[in-house]
Amino acid sequence: MGEPRRWFIGAATTTYTTEYREACSEDDRPELRNELERMRELFSGLGYLLVPGFKADLDRDDFRALLRSFLTDADRTEDDTVVVYYTGHGVMDGAELLLPMADATADAEFTSLPAAELTGRLISGGAVKVRRLLVLLDTCYAGGAMEGFAGGAIGFLNRLRVPKTPHRSVWSSPPDPGNRRSPAPSPARSPMPWRTGQAVATKPISFPLTASSESLTTRPRNGSTRATS
Repeated sequence: MGEPRRWFIGAATTTYTTEYREACSEDDRPELRNELERMRELFSGLGYLLVPGFKADLDRDDFRALLRSFLTDADRTEDDTVVVYYTGHGVMDGAELLLPMADATADAEFTSLPAAELTGRLISGGAVKVRRLLVLLDTCYAGGAMEGFAGGAIGFLNRLRVPKTPHRSVWSSPPDPGNRRSPAPSPARSPMPWRTGQAVATKPISFPLTASSESLTTRPRNGSTRATS
């Protein structure tokens, strides 16, 4: 078994299919390449190892396969720390946050990556040894991922059945004012007081799960429950 290490996984979607852009009235976000590079430099400077293969404009299934392959690799240990950072558009389908990637179509609900998979399906099973996972979403409606994140992470912790409490922390960074939107938080899930660029700390309680969001009005399209930004 190797020594514990700290890993950074970074991905962004900056270019979308014409079908997706036209159906969802969205634009490409080429500036997010700079955001991805900024985060890589930040975590590299903190001593994190950059995981190869992750980059801008991955297809959904390629991202899934790369992440699952990395997390289940025999070289992973229980004491490794993994940070997963993703930036791009976000789509609210009812109460579920979806992440449309480079191959998303007009049928965004079906062709996008459900954000809940990041703490659910993609970390399920005994093959995943990593216990310290930090997920950073810099997307529209990032706060909408909380319910799905919590359910998946609790299920994972229940499957571990070990005395040592894993640290499962989720930080959903707030969107850019004027460009991105988040759903208004419910009274039971009020936003945390930090903002992008400030340090984030979580206490090692039985289930440390934290996030932040900003109270901005959602934008349903054509009377549907889907909102995009």
